[in-house]
Amino acid sequence: MHFSKSDKETPVEGLDTHMMMIENDVFIGRNQEIEEFKEFIANNKANKRILHFYGTGGVGKTFLLQAFHRLTKANADTIYLHLDSEDFFQSPSVLAGQIITMLEAAINYSNKCVSFSPTTMNHCFRLLRQAAETHRIIVAVDTYEKMENLDRWFREFFLRQLPGNISVILAGRQSLTGPWIESPSWRKLTKQVEISSFDEEQTREYLFNAGISREDTM
Repeated sequence: MHFSKSDKETPVEGLDTHMMMIENDVFIGRNQEIEEFKEFIANNKANKRILHFYGTGGVGKTFLLQAFHRLTKANADTIYLHLDSEDFFQSPSVLAGQIITMLEAAINYSNKCVSFSPTTMNHCFRLLRQAAETHRIIVAVDTYEKMENLDRWFREFFLRQLPGNISVILAGRQSLTGPWIESPSWRKLTKQVEISSFDEEQTREYLFNAGISREDTM
């Protein structure tokens, strides 16, 4: 099977499209993080191949990843795969199955006979390599701190197998530690960005968008 840019057809507008429009309208702040993302995907040959955003719970990491997804929607050459570690059982084959399902949907291709077995991993990397020939691929993993049991496998096996045209975004509550920073190679390939809470002006804008406009209530 060979992928071409025409494989990614313009989807019929549905609920997902309307939800993205609403989310885009209410998204505020995070200009620095947005610029980090734009620079990250603009230069896929840069040393940094992994971008990790971290911050306390509720600070807006998931909304930020969704904003990145919206930014890539207009570019038919880019495929954004947004995974959340809380949405699947923590095993390599299930993670591979999740990627297969999302990648096939993104390129309008379907293989109905996907079984979660050792061959799932081979199929996952085969699809990623083929898609990377014609598309820029971003693999985003939210709630990465819950991937503790898969962290070593994800870093030492999954990431090492990815083609050069695939970049990775992680988001979690804590900064990456251990081999991520102890290894000179992983440290050089990874950039960590801390997400801070909104300042007063951003908080007011957020509350106003949520329908809270009275000064005393703010």
